[in-house]
Amino acid sequence: PTATFWKMRFELTLCLLWTGAAHAFVVGPAARSNAYLRMAVDDADREHIKDAISLAMRAGPDRTFPNPAVGCVVVGADGGSKGLGWHPRSGWPHAEVYALADLTGKLPLGNRESGPMPPASPKASPPAKALEDEATDAGLLAAYLADGPSLFAGSAVGATAYVTLEPCSHAMGAPRTGKMATDGDKSPSSAKKSTPPCASTLAAAGVTRVVVGCRDPNPRVDGGGVESLRAAGVTVDIMDGEEGKACKQMVADFAARCASAFDAAAVTGQQRALIRRHANKLKATKSLGEIRVGLDLSTFDAAAEAGTAEAAWAAEAVSAGGLEPAWLSEADKMLRAGEVLLVRVGKSKKVARALGDEIAARLGAHVAQVVGHTVLLYRPCDPPRLDLSA
Repeated sequence: PTATFWKMRFELTLCLLWTGAAHAFVVGPAARSNAYLRMAVDDADREHIKDAISLAMRAGPDRTFPNPAVGCVVVGADGGSKGLGWHPRSGWPHAEVYALADLTGKLPLGNRESGPMPPASPKASPPAKALEDEATDAGLLAAYLADGPSLFAGSAVGATAYVTLEPCSHAMGAPRTGKMATDGDKSPSSAKKSTPPCASTLAAAGVTRVVVGCRDPNPRVDGGGVESLRAAGVTVDIMDGEEGKACKQMVADFAARCASAFDAAAVTGQQRALIRRHANKLKATKSLGEIRVGLDLSTFDAAAEAGTAEAAWAAEAVSAGGLEPAWLSEADKMLRAGEVLLVRVGKSKKVARALGDEIAARLGAHVAQVVGHTVLLYRPCDPPRLDLSA
């Protein structure tokens, strides 16, 4: 009987191994890399992911644009201590960094700002201060930019991290994906990723397990964060069920932005004429989407007198918080729904042109027309409504 038992067990093991290998071969290379990802999540894991989802919402609706809202819970090796974090705004550290800072006491949750303004350019920032001297969002950012993942080296050994979105893996300074910026403010000085990779930071901290709510739809990350963690010896589990669906839903708009392949610079004069005629038809039926820029334009004249280029003024005006991420997010959604959007600026054609170009760059759109103080933006829906090849 004993020999029979072990023979049956051996045959069953071979059968399971063969089935898994055959499945990995049939589904192709992309799925083969995922075939060995563990899916071992339990009820406790689901509760922690739910907490991370709630944390992601603390930044406020659309406040993280163009980045997705992300939350993170890091549970210490003792199972009792926790670090809570969320990504507050583009340009600031990601949720994983804030959670580690809370867990380790470098930036306790109570010291965080509810909604920090856009950070200053790293080139213009003063030398980084020790977090012991400045336990603030700005202090954390400065220290993290200066030290990178080593800021948390060995500070969370044996911990488990629960994060709603796959940790980023592309290096600081790497180009962003697509036609739109997906991390940090869009400007000539910040056209690349502005903070170190979170996957490396979690590994450096000594985290031994990461439960990911959903994979990152950004082509520069998708799977890279998981692979980076696994290469460092970190166990990775992907959340399934309703919690996994909720995490995917949170990044639906971000996924749509990442998927866009529209080349705004390739639009021809003939195509612009088609876009304008289409917009005029919509306007005649009062179905053309409109949005007004709520921006203080009084600084334009002073900047012009000081010799500041119009494009530089527009970039600074938007980056300084004049146009909140929520405004850009709303404009992004309106373009995705209607393909064309009339932006009312409200000063002069010169100001409208400068701001229109800046807004279009941030939205991955094309400026089809500037009339008076209005700007007509175009970005195709998926699938496109307007056939520009006609």
